[in-house]
Amino acid sequence: MIRMKGKKRILLLVGLLLSSVIGCQKVEKRQKYPLTNDGITNRIEESKENYIPDWQGDKAEIISYAITEQKVMALTFQGLGGEEEMQKLLQVLDERAIKATFFVVGSKINDQAEQAKEVVRRGHQLGNGTVSGLDLRTVDYTQKIIEIKKSHEMIVKHTGVVPNVLRVGYRGMDEEVQLAASQCGYPYLIDYTINPQDWKGKTPAQIANYVDAYKKRGSIIVLNAEKTTRLDEIVALIDEKLKEKQFSWVSLEDLVKIYEERQENRFVLLEDWSQQKQEVSNGIFEKGLSDKKRVALTFDDWATDDTVDRILDTLDAYGVKATFFLRAKGVENNPSLAYAISQRGHEIANHTYSHQNLDTLTKDEIKEEVKKAHEVISWAINKEAKRYLRPPRGILNEEIAQAIYEAGYPTIVQYGPSARDWDSNNSAQYITDYMLKESYNGAILLLHILDDIHTPEALPALLEGLLKEGYEIVTVGELLNLSS
Repeated sequence: MIRMKGKKRILLLVGLLLSSVIGCQKVEKRQKYPLTNDGITNRIEESKENYIPDWQGDKAEIISYAITEQKVMALTFQGLGGEEEMQKLLQVLDERAIKATFFVVGSKINDQAEQAKEVVRRGHQLGNGTVSGLDLRTVDYTQKIIEIKKSHEMIVKHTGVVPNVLRVGYRGMDEEVQLAASQCGYPYLIDYTINPQDWKGKTPAQIANYVDAYKKRGSIIVLNAEKTTRLDEIVALIDEKLKEKQFSWVSLEDLVKIYEERQENRFVLLEDWSQQKQEVSNGIFEKGLSDKKRVALTFDDWATDDTVDRILDTLDAYGVKATFFLRAKGVENNPSLAYAISQRGHEIANHTYSHQNLDTLTKDEIKEEVKKAHEVISWAINKEAKRYLRPPRGILNEEIAQAIYEAGYPTIVQYGPSARDWDSNNSAQYITDYMLKESYNGAILLLHILDDIHTPEALPALLEGLLKEGYEIVTVGELLNLSS
């Protein structure tokens, strides 16, 4: 049914070192005039036709996050600020043991050389921000090469540091930019996950609150050291916010290692996964057998890290494993959170991709919703998702069921007791009381992971009540004895 694929990705450090001596390499027929520091502009103009995108190597990969269950983030800065501002910022980074990456532009590095060296002395990383920080999509391939290569050489010349990470201006990344980056020895283009646009006159508190609201495991944050003042206050406030939620910092270098490890050990579905014969027969389940005092605990939908972490921590505290039917569009935007749920030992199943009412879709559209969700979730959790599906809002008929079966899903899981906890008007006490009153042997209990509802608050009392009444709380797979 499945296969594992590992692909070694070795950082091209040798290529980076060579590029500072011999320039960006082309296939031999295009290497009439190698790029060097001497007379670079004239030489490029003379040989412009020789530098077209015929690079034979891999494209540089774009990294905007790493998929990880760890509650870690990396901090990056665009440029270097004034001397006084930089000293205050570096002091805060030292005090809080944060190692950051500063992407510098080559055209300014001569004037900022001492600041750049101080950044490195403090244990931080210098990255290549190209010569001018422009959008490389707006220039031809030759100019792309010049922007990357020349900046690399300037940084080496003025700081003695050989940068091995690259970020281009205005998120200007397309296939040609990826090729040019790779040709110049950079295996990765560093993007970002969170940009609070700190340079737009926001207060430190506003910026910190933004980062707190949008934080995700494995994120890369970008702040603007050139345009933003009070960065020391901003970083301190962000750090405090993250510590409150048990998030910590890693260097960009370490985050890239997490990314690489995941890439080397990534799970890949068979192309014909939906056609593989299943061991279980097609069926619709609303409950399990009543011969044992057991209930299955299930959660639908999607939420932010804070909400889901409260649920996960409570389940851990009571030693309970549950089944999560995930809305895959949310998973696609935050795969690390789905991976974290899975790594905590819970079952991950399918709640469709976009959570539409399935009775409004055609048969082919339903199948696409199911298949796309399965592929997204399996990619995120790095193993195959469980082959059981809960239709959004429980909407189901014979035609919908047949489409789900044909999409490779033999098992449709409905539910029993539901306190409509998705309604924020229903209090934690109401949710707890209702679910305890309505539970029975073999029941499939329905709760939700949504922000701004009372389920996280209700869950401890609900679990205590169920356990006190003698229920064993299990997953759907355990309750229904499913092997898929």
